[in-house]
Amino acid sequence: MSKIYNGMAFLIAMMFIFNAYSYDHVIVTQTAFSASGVSIEKNLEDTLLNPEGFLKRFNPAGVEVTKKVIKGNDFEFVVVKRIIGISKTFHLLGSIRFERTQANCPANQVGYLGQIDFTPSGPYVTNTIENFTLLFCGSSIAQNKMSIKSTNTLFYLGDKFGSLLEKFSKSLITEQVDTLSIAIKNEALSL
Repeated sequence: MSKIYNGMAFLIAMMFIFNAYSYDHVIVTQTAFSASGVSIEKNLEDTLLNPEGFLKRFNPAGVEVTKKVIKGNDFEFVVVKRIIGISKTFHLLGSIRFERTQANCPANQVGYLGQIDFTPSGPYVTNTIENFTLLFCGSSIAQNKMSIKSTNTLFYLGDKFGSLLEKFSKSLITEQVDTLSIAIKNEALSL
């Protein structure tokens, strides 16, 4: 009897664990660019470790920005997105921080891991977005020239999504990653 009871308890526990995590989703995007200039590696590091410059350059794709406030690592964006003819306003508050790392980059490359924290946005955003990481790996390809690749991962809670909205979200996130990479590249080249 105790074997049956233990088996049932294990099955119930596994069902609970499966249901608790069944709505978590991951979107992974990749982007790449090259940049040339005197001290480009130092400029890239300065750009990522001090994100205010590239955040000011960043204009989210596919939305109308009605407010943008950038102070150091902290950001505030109020954007309007038309979804099937209806305007929806999103208020995003948060911060972005990068640190130099060798994790997940080839040994001959310099790496920077960034975390975007949306906690200040409140439950409207945090009930959907769990975590957003950005990993940039750069390598010298010639004197004063670098090739930079990024792997970007958004963890979100999908219980609020239907399949149409999920596809829309993936598309919108992919657009932001490319736009953010352009802002980083342009800021590094301007230093």
